[in-house]
Amino acid sequence: MTENLSEKDDAELGPTGGWFTAHCDGGARGNPGPAGFGAVIEDPEGKVVARLSEYLGKQTNKYAEYSGCWRCSTGR
Repeated sequence: MTENLSEKDDAELGPTGGWFTAHCDGGARGNPGPAGFGAVIEDPEGKVVARLSEYLGKQTNKYAEYSGCWRCSTGR
């Protein structure tokens, strides 16, 4: 069952009353090749609260993409 969170009251969405947004991307030149990712995380008001990037060495494109998503979701 899915739930439409956009219909919830702001108080139910968290202490800030909204959603944080992560914009992330990763890539490799060649596959595999030199790889990395970058990300920007914004608070519900659109203020940038974090900028992340990392060189991953020689990796595949999928590894770079997934690493960016993982880092945004876990902070590791």
